[in-house]
Amino acid sequence: MRYSTWFKWIKRRIASLIVLVLALIIATAVLIGVFWGVNRELPPILDPERADVKTQLAGFSVSTDLLFAYNSAELEEEALQRLDIIAAYLADHPTYPIVVAGHADSTGEPDYNLALSQSRAEAVVLYLLTAGVANPLESIGYGDTEPIATNSTEEGRAANRRVTFEIAG
Repeated sequence: MRYSTWFKWIKRRIASLIVLVLALIIATAVLIGVFWGVNRELPPILDPERADVKTQLAGFSVSTDLLFAYNSAELEEEALQRLDIIAAYLADHPTYPIVVAGHADSTGEPDYNLALSQSRAEAVVLYLLTAGVANPLESIGYGDTEPIATNSTEEGRAANRRVTFEIAG
């Protein structure tokens, strides 16, 4: 009887230890993935010390794959860190009116792509406003009407899925 009780106690302790080790492995993997993804995929940091603001913002874009889940206009958690960099830059240049334009690849119906790209541009503008950006902001969706690469390859389609920032006017 004593052997059975001792065996059950050891068995429970081993099971608890296994759960703890698995939890630590998963937590470590998540942290590594988050930090690796953020540092690896950050857009180029705009330099607020440079005087050529218009040149830096001309055609500045961020891949929508880095901001949104597939077929979604809801910002991903990682996207907020990327947009915070842009918000900090815009805070140093509050007088420039900014157009945030959403673009899509040609997969899917044109009307759907247009609506999705508009919703994504609006989501970015809303986030920038809540982050304290004082610039006049406008959102526009172009759908798949302004590709920068071919839509016949996955790389080209990925390049076409983007949000661009431009100085209006």
